[in-house]
Amino acid sequence: MAEALQESPSQSRPVTWPAIGRANYYLAERLLNTIVTVSLHEISLKTVTFLGPTGLPAGRRLLLEMTSPKRTLPLMVEVEVRSCTEVGDRGWRVNCVWAKPITLDEMLLFV
Repeated sequence: MAEALQESPSQSRPVTWPAIGRANYYLAERLLNTIVTVSLHEISLKTVTFLGPTGLPAGRRLLLEMTSPKRTLPLMVEVEVRSCTEVGDRGWRVNCVWAKPITLDEMLLFV
């Protein structure tokens, strides 16, 4: 009976790890002077969170150019903003989902 009350892994929150590295994105579509550099915060096979200087609206799609000490060549990934939270003087925490799934090997480059 106790087993029936437990959540299945597919229904639980994805396991996230603290992320290392940085990402760049364009604030305005392909305008070079609008590149924003952010610090990666958390990463999972389904989500990525970064700390940035501005909030972004839910539903906004971004092309992230991600680098880390383990990967100097950028990994280009598309994400969709799900939520955004102000974190005081540290800026904004932006929670995103991957538009296309990433692999475990790709994720491990950023943990």
